[in-house]
Amino acid sequence: MSHDSRSVRLYRRLIELYPAAFHQADAGSLEQAFRDELAKASGTWRVAMLWFLLLADLFVSIPVRVMREALQDGRYTFRLWARHPLHTVFMIAALAIGIGATTGASASSTPCC
Repeated sequence: MSHDSRSVRLYRRLIELYPAAFHQADAGSLEQAFRDELAKASGTWRVAMLWFLLLADLFVSIPVRVMREALQDGRYTFRLWARHPLHTVFMIAALAIGIGATTGASASSTPCC
C-alpha cells in the first residue's frame, strides 16, 4: 500500500504541471484513472511500464496544453489591442523608447576597443 500512495502522490505532483484551468477541472478524473490502472498493474515490470507510458504521455500532452493556452491568450490580446488602437500605439511607443534607451545606454557604456 505504501508503494501505491507514493505513486499517487508523485502522479499528483506531475498533474500540477498542467495549466491551472485544466488541472483544476480534470485532476480528479485523471487521478482516478491512474489509480485504476495502478490497481490493474501487477508486478514491478507492469508498474514500470505504466510509469513509462504515463511519462511519455505527459511529456507530449503538457506542452500541447500549455501552447493551446498561450495561443488563446495571444488571440485575446490581439482582440483587445484591436478594440483599443490608441492604447496600443502608446504601449508600442513606450516599449520602443524603453528598448532604445536601454540599448543606447548599454552600448555607450561598453568600451569599443
